[in-house]
Amino acid sequence: MIIAVATGTGLQKEIQGKLIGFTGHIQISKFDLNTSYENAPVSIVQDFYPEMNLDGFTHIQKFATKAGILKSRDAFEGVVLKGISDDYRLDYLKSVMKKGAIPAFGRERNDSILISNYLAKLLTLSVGDTAKMFFMREAPKPPRVRNFVVAGIYETGLEDIDHNYIIGDFEQIRRLNRWEKSQAGGFEVFIDDFNKIDERGEFLTHEIPFDLNAETLKRKNEKIFQWLDLFDMNIYIIIIIMVLVASLNMIMALFIIILERTHLIGVLKTLGASNLSIRNIFLRQSTRLIFKGMFLGNFFGLAFCYIQKYFGFIKLDQTTYYVTEVPIDINWLYIAGINLGVFISCMLAMMLPSLLVTRIKPVKVLRFD
Repeated sequence: MIIAVATGTGLQKEIQGKLIGFTGHIQISKFDLNTSYENAPVSIVQDFYPEMNLDGFTHIQKFATKAGILKSRDAFEGVVLKGISDDYRLDYLKSVMKKGAIPAFGRERNDSILISNYLAKLLTLSVGDTAKMFFMREAPKPPRVRNFVVAGIYETGLEDIDHNYIIGDFEQIRRLNRWEKSQAGGFEVFIDDFNKIDERGEFLTHEIPFDLNAETLKRKNEKIFQWLDLFDMNIYIIIIIMVLVASLNMIMALFIIILERTHLIGVLKTLGASNLSIRNIFLRQSTRLIFKGMFLGNFFGLAFCYIQKYFGFIKLDQTTYYVTEVPIDINWLYIAGINLGVFISCMLAMMLPSLLVTRIKPVKVLRFD
């Protein structure tokens, strides 16, 4: 049960962290029917920007996206340029960098880009190489062309990001779209508690102007989060099965102990011991067995979790699970809950076989012996 909870919640948090690190918890954009990668401009002159002074919200950053075709010497691929500025949180990007470094975006015009490891292999690009990107315009206008230098290569493990996005300077998109300096493609908002993302998203919708839309990460990535929710069901099923197995095992163990001690029970009853006092003897014996099993279960379960957490000896297919190894999340509150639940379940299960004591007649037992 400990391993099931640690791996299940670990995978959920790892994938959530990847999505949050790249897009934030909530995205604010222009309220329209546009479903393309091209942002309609919004004004950055807002009450909530550059500081979002609302309870539960920790950070806000501007961004913009623009679709185009990235071409190297040998190949080309349709991609989305995500423009970021100097207010962008770089912690996550730093953690997924494979090669190179993150340029100082937003301070001055920058021709550097970050591309994914997938795109780097597809286009045979490496750090320091130059690539052209073509941005389409309405016919008969020819596409605009920009030369970019690959400053770094990242890998998130998320197909939707690695196959589609490159990261560049926000100013590049602003100039390409001929936006004013007070305009951006949208905002990415971070909150303090992922479990309250729906609540925070609804609250933010009422706080921002009517022409803006606040969309949560869960709504933008419904399929991924539906898949993650299945892990909760798997964890519940495993816990229920394990509790039933543990309870049945303890019931059988106590039945065997009582049947092996029927003569002792008869003697104790002959000497005046009550059914309750005799039941307590067997329940105390069963409690020792439960604690022994729980100690061993905690020891081996936590040992496995810590070994996997620090050494990662069990690997996963990244194309299927978005991670390269089984992630572990050791939550002591969950572990305490598992132990308490198992103990209570087993103790309740002990009540049934302990009733057998009351049905043992000393006359029959001693006469038979």
